Parts: sequence; structure tokens; C-alpha cells
Amino acid sequence: MTDTVFFHEDSYCQIELLPKQNYQDIGSFPVQEENTFGFEHMLVRDKPLFPIVNLGISTQEMESLLARNAINYFPVVNTGYSTYRVVKEDTVVYGFERLWVFVESKQSIVKNVWLGFSSLFTASESCDYLFKVLELIGEKYPLILVDWNGEVIVRLQEVDEIQHYLESEFGFKF
Repeated sequence: MTDTVFFHEDSYCQIELLPKQNYQDIGSFPVQEENTFGFEHMLVRDKPLFPIVNLGISTQEMESLLARNAINYFPVVNTGYSTYRVVKEDTVVYGFERLWVFVESKQSIVKNVWLGFSSLFTASESCDYLFKVLELIGEKYPLILVDWNGEVIVRLQEVDEIQHYLESEFGFKF
């Protein structure tokens, strides 16, 4: 298996972990104007008022938590679109059942954490490792999961919310 993984640039932070201080600021999800040909406007989200980097989580601490529960690890991450590829600096990926957890850092502090899909993994209906790591993250850090595509916010301190999200959005069985 390769030590390199690719993600399409459009999926960057589409399912992201943010400090729970952003919960009220997210409010409702933006209304998308759709017609028969697709969307009429491109939506560019504002940066969070309280980014995860403000928590000062060390990259080593977050990666240690992920590594203890991951199925795979990818130290090199590429991004782009179509045939265009570029290395995503200061980013690593931990693989779980059908999903990746990306960790982007700046000066050894976590800058972004987001989830992405993976065709490298089997179509498992189980999500024991992913569920466990989301639960551990919720116990250790004051974070929420925001799925901008699914228009869902999950409080990671609430195990039942994590389970419901993984069942309803990805079809995992518990």
C-alpha cells in the first residue's frame, strides 16, 4: 500500500471539527439556490470566529490519539482537481472504516481537522475504530463535528449524537 493519499480540493474541511464555541455562530445552514442544472451560486463560507488553532492542541497530542485507533496512516497528502496535483504541506491522514481523518498543522499546533471519504478501504458496515476515535476526541477536546454537505452539527461530547450521525449519514451499523 502507498504512503500517499489524494483528496479533491472541493472536499477540504467539508466535514470538519471545530471548537464548540462556534456552535451558536453557525446558526442555520445557508440556503442553496438550486435549479435543474445545479446550483446558481457558489457559496464560500466565512472562516470560523473561533478556529481550532486557538485551542492550542499540539499536533503530537492529536496524532497520538488518532494513531492508537487508526487502521492506516498516510504521511504524504496530495490535493488538487482533475489531473492537477500538489502536496498538501503539513498534513497527514489517519485511515478508519471508509473515512479518513486529516490533520493539518502549523508550527506543531493543529490548524484543521476534517473527515473525508476513502475508496481505499472496504465497504465495511462497522465503524468501531472511527466511533471510538470520535468519542475520545469529544472527551478530550471541546469540539463539534460540522458536516457542511449534510447540514448537520454533532456534539462530540454526546455519544448518541455521534452514533446517530454515523448511522444516518454513512449507513454504519451498531
